[in-house]
Amino acid sequence: MLYSKFLLVTIGVFLHYSAFSAQVDIDCDNLPQPLQQIIDDVPEDSIIKFYGTCHEPIKIKKDRLSILGMFGAKFVLSPNNYCGIAISGRQIEINRITIFGGESGIVVYRSGSLNISDSRILNPNSIGVEVTGSSYARITQTEIVNSHRNGIVVRLSSSADIHANTINRNKGYAIVIDNSSADIDGNIISENYRYGIYLRDCSKIRLGGDNASGEGNIFYGNLIGGIRCESNSTIEIRADQKFDTDKNNYDLSDSCVLRDTINDPIENCGVSNRNLASLSADH
Repeated sequence: MLYSKFLLVTIGVFLHYSAFSAQVDIDCDNLPQPLQQIIDDVPEDSIIKFYGTCHEPIKIKKDRLSILGMFGAKFVLSPNNYCGIAISGRQIEINRITIFGGESGIVVYRSGSLNISDSRILNPNSIGVEVTGSSYARITQTEIVNSHRNGIVVRLSSSADIHANTINRNKGYAIVIDNSSADIDGNIISENYRYGIYLRDCSKIRLGGDNASGEGNIFYGNLIGGIRCESNSTIEIRADQKFDTDKNNYDLSDSCVLRDTINDPIENCGVSNRNLASLSADH
């Protein structure tokens, strides 16, 4: 087969080969076979371009795949579907995809890794993006809106870079970090039904500083407060955080540590929001 030639496999699926990878074009409005079967046949180091509206969830088990949504491509799923895209492969990239519905939008598990950007996750029945089981995700410039529970959950010894997203109107927390770590900067975290960020069980977050932009986050309209910290967890503040209120900006249990590294390094264990009035006024 010559490179740089298109091969029409069957209606709805095209393969394009280059010297380094394959390109697979999938038209979800004209699928010749089950979508998962098509995905399973794609070789590693490939680009998958989606067109149309997909109604089937997919699992990505192979490594080094790049998924691109073309001309408004989207997944529209039943609440009974476990998730839109389940990822256990490594070095997976997703760009310009919309996922509507499903139990969760995206789940990264079993040491998988994901870089998602310029995407939208809307109305999942539970969680927008879940990163679990020693996995990693970089989530940038993505809207995560109206999850029936939480926007982003990072748990079970996983890690995440959460940068420049809009995370709002979720019916639980915007971001949950559970026995895991995350760098969180440049996000708009708003109108969530509980706290903007909730961390517990020896978790650690860094807010700005060494992250992608070094910017703080903007919190407004979160019904209970900005950040809740429990169970021997640590917050490092490395850039100014902006809050719309002085109520419950930093709500810490007795076992939590808050470090402000913008000015002088300090540690505050079990400090209530009232005792952080001067610190909160600056962040």
